[in-house]
Amino acid sequence: KHEALLALLGHTGALVCSNTDGAGFRVGERVDFLVDYEKALLQRIAVAGHTYVCLDRFVRAVREDGAWRDGTPVTEGLYLRALCTGLDEVLDVYRSMTLSAERAILDDPTLPLTYLVSRTADFELLLPALLRLANEVEENKV
Repeated sequence: KHEALLALLGHTGALVCSNTDGAGFRVGERVDFLVDYEKALLQRIAVAGHTYVCLDRFVRAVREDGAWRDGTPVTEGLYLRALCTGLDEVLDVYRSMTLSAERAILDDPTLPLTYLVSRTADFELLLPALLRLANEVEENKV
């Protein structure tokens, strides 16, 4: 469960690792001690963690780096700054959810993996939609 919590915040390890092409996270190939439904739950966590990392990277690129992934300078404007502020607020709620889930798991180590997945359910549709928006902004250099 601890590695699943770390994966929610974009940290990979033995259970959740980066795809070989770098485009996402996946359940590790050597994870043979989990049954299929547990691997499916862990994969949902991996997807949420990767989406979180991508959104966080977008916000940092605009606010701190001043350049997109391809090296093109960011033309910062009021709308882009407002978008990053909104994204950061959503990511703060996500980080708070992860922290409260960690507290609950530490208080009750018998909580199943489904508990963690249920805590991320609110973000399963939201984060990918926000990532599509962020990718569109970056592609069009808005």
